[in-house]
Amino acid sequence: MSLDTGIVTLLTSTATAVSAIVGSRVHGMAVPRGSAMPAVVYQRVAADRLRSHDGPANLARPRYQITSWAETHDGAVTLAAAVRAAMDCASGTWGSDVVQVCFLEGETHLYDDGTEIDRPRYGVAQDYAFLHNE
Repeated sequence: MSLDTGIVTLLTSTATAVSAIVGSRVHGMAVPRGSAMPAVVYQRVAADRLRSHDGPANLARPRYQITSWAETHDGAVTLAAAVRAAMDCASGTWGSDVVQVCFLEGETHLYDDGTEIDRPRYGVAQDYAFLHNE
């Protein structure tokens, strides 16, 4: 199981506050056209690998952006708070990946006027840094 799959499982199954809001609407890269709101989108934005003097340390430090989308600003903020409660400082085994820690490193509020998706939406993009064994 990849870390991507672990994130989806966490947000749709383990984190009941998130799944109560979005159900299974957690998507990679973009919300599919015509999908219901609210929804969560994840994407890997960096993938650093750690090394020691002896070579690869078998540790990765990827950064993911998790964006909470909703039809209102308050809805996006509420969903982002649930995502943050589930992910910030999280650790453990996510599928086959041992996540040593996951930290929230930044947050940005967004607005999409709906030009490409036929309706406006509000978002909160959160950047998470992971440290996990490979």
